[in-house]
Amino acid sequence: IGRATRKAAAAIPARILGTGPEEVTVLEMLSESEFVIEIDPKRRPRRGDTYVVQRTVQVVRNAQGRVVYRKTEPIATAKVVEVQENGAVLRVVKVEPGESVRPGALVVRK
Repeated sequence: IGRATRKAAAAIPARILGTGPEEVTVLEMLSESEFVIEIDPKRRPRRGDTYVVQRTVQVVRNAQGRVVYRKTEPIATAKVVEVQENGAVLRVVKVEPGESVRPGALVVRK
């Protein structure tokens, strides 16, 4: 089988089992240091889990509009402080100088 097929096949268990990197976005800021993310019930975070907030620097899309490349830079670290059925509240514990967390920022489980 080809390289692309092998790569796609390797990703199947992660999609089914809910493993691998989890990427979501900041939905809303509750305060200067707390924000809400939507969660997948199969990948339910636990209180204390660490996430990295990233700023998107560049996005490249194919002709169909699908993202094929995304360059990001980490801007903050946050920890889960509350988990509900479909969402979680994270508290920022560290922010890079001159940066701030805003709605729409990419959030990746560490």
